[in-house]
Amino acid sequence: MSDIDEAVNRFLGWRLPETFNPDGGISFVRNPAYPMPTGTNLLDCNQARAMLEYVLAIGQGSAVIEEIAAERRRQVEEEGWSESHDDLHNDGELAAAAGCYALHASGRDDSILRFDEDGTSRRVPRGWRWHWKWWKPKDRRRDLIRAAALIVAEIERLDRTEG
Repeated sequence: MSDIDEAVNRFLGWRLPETFNPDGGISFVRNPAYPMPTGTNLLDCNQARAMLEYVLAIGQGSAVIEEIAAERRRQVEEEGWSESHDDLHNDGELAAAAGCYALHASGRDDSILRFDEDGTSRRVPRGWRWHWKWWKPKDRRRDLIRAAALIVAEIERLDRTEG
């Protein structure tokens, strides 16, 4: 369903206020036996505002969805992982990274020790395809938010390439 279809459905589903006051010579008599009529634009200013607030609530997800979107923006704006950068990772790397963060959040330890040229090392998930310095787990919840944002990045990449 498109956003427009959803807006139309929300508009038509908005229940008229008790103070509904049609103008232009239209008369309206309430009949308790039938549901309230819906979907009119014959409202006063406050009623119209309330109706628009209701209609424009489309796409307002939960706070978690907003956090995932914010994390995705952070990945782009602070880390520099732009669309063109993501498009270079066409072998499932973004999905694998998401899986690593999700698996880590589950408490399951599948990590291995990785060494750098200078001898420094760090434990990273087996499926981690990048340098270990990019593995930045936080806490279970935060890791799940990161995993979800990486899934979004992979889906967006697929949409661009398979468009």
